[in-house]
Amino acid sequence: MVICFLTLLISMAQVEPSDLYRKAAVLLERGELEAAELAAEEAVGRAPSDPRGYNLLGIIRSRRGRVAEAEAAFEQAIQLEAPRASAARYNLGSLYMQTGRRAQARAQFEQILKLDPAHLEASLSLGVLYLRDGEIARAIERLERARLFGSDERVMLALLNAYLKGGEGYRAKARGLQVEIEERGRSQPRLLYELGTVLAENNKLEPALDYIERAGAAGPLAARFDLEYARALVLYKLGRKAEAENAVSKALLLDPARAEAYRLKGLLLAARDDSAGALDAFMRAIEIEPNRAEGYFLLGEEYSRQRRYVSAIEAYARALALEPENFKYWSALGNAYYYSGDMVRALEALERARALAPGAAGINYLIGMSKLKLGRPADAAEALGRELEIDPQNPQVLAALGRCRLEAGELEAAEGLLKKSLELSPNNIEPYYDLGRLYIKRQQFDQAIAALSRAVALEPEHREAHYQLYLAFARSGRRGEAERALAKLREVEKRSQN
Repeated sequence: MVICFLTLLISMAQVEPSDLYRKAAVLLERGELEAAELAAEEAVGRAPSDPRGYNLLGIIRSRRGRVAEAEAAFEQAIQLEAPRASAARYNLGSLYMQTGRRAQARAQFEQILKLDPAHLEASLSLGVLYLRDGEIARAIERLERARLFGSDERVMLALLNAYLKGGEGYRAKARGLQVEIEERGRSQPRLLYELGTVLAENNKLEPALDYIERAGAAGPLAARFDLEYARALVLYKLGRKAEAENAVSKALLLDPARAEAYRLKGLLLAARDDSAGALDAFMRAIEIEPNRAEGYFLLGEEYSRQRRYVSAIEAYARALALEPENFKYWSALGNAYYYSGDMVRALEALERARALAPGAAGINYLIGMSKLKLGRPADAAEALGRELEIDPQNPQVLAALGRCRLEAGELEAAEGLLKKSLELSPNNIEPYYDLGRLYIKRQQFDQAIAALSRAVALEPEHREAHYQLYLAFARSGRRGEAERALAKLREVEKRSQN
């Protein structure tokens, strides 16, 4: 969780090559970023071949949210100091890491380690990247190697995180390392808090809450933002939302300029259907961190929940501009286009998502549904078949594949799939609707009427099901029931128009 998100190195700012460097570094530490940038720019102007000035300028600009300019400054520092340039490379890698460009971040950290295998920060960051990418064995190998360089507690916490994610085979190592960290935490409450956040990330929520609260009870940490925020996050995951709201409110009193607290507040407000409050909270988070993709993503999720798909699409697009390789964001964008009725763009976004995570559950289902709505049942069946390989007992996928077979005229195969879907999910309307259509094609009107009657009972406003029910009555010669079904259909259409 928190321990894995590294900040930019500013070790070079401790060097004092000139009064201007020293002045810029002091202003940076105070948070006076505009003045710090002016001082760093003047230093660079006076010594344009000194890489330290560009490195400091990159740090300041990254803090100000000007990512492209920060990147350019770090690259200039690397060019001037090549081949080593460890500080600038590390800072550039950290910038890539924070903006979701993990492949580029890896390249920078790996280059540092080629020249300096004992570089602790690069080893730690590379291990964390492996962990984020699901390469657990590589993460463990890298972090165990980093631990040989010293007993850095950040490495210990990241390694514990990796062991916990590694499953049964690493249980003993995880337990031993957890005990070691807990021992150190007796004299360092902050370490107990960090241990709690690692456990929370791995869904060990009750012990996580215990460590966080013990850290608070130990004294110095009790009034800190991080503690209350961590408590709020764990309580939210535990479903204790009222307590979580109270904790996040305390956190914001301690530090009202923390975007992560506003993001969590937005999620809590959305959970109790306070849509206006949730949107306000997410927008406040974006104001504070305009270059953090997660804020735009959560804003898009809330717009989607309200079915405001145009606004959702805009928010997801902003998130992707910042993190263009994020599977979750592409998938969400595809969903928004799908539910807004734009199947062409939905398919484009969903296929981008699939390229990033080919085995992810759900993505082939949506691709299949998009192709089906575009009138491509054969292509849809291929995508849905892939989804069925991932999740063979998914009733939605079975129903969708049944619809594909129905559209292709393969009535026997369609009937089998639709009935299997209903066995797994008896209250799913779509299989009843499609079975009704199938039985009408076969002129099995009694079965059609039974299936479609169930469909309209489950969803009284389903216009197409009412229409098919009317057809089944009419074609079976049951004129009076057909007239009543037609009258009901007109009522539904009138409500829909209103």
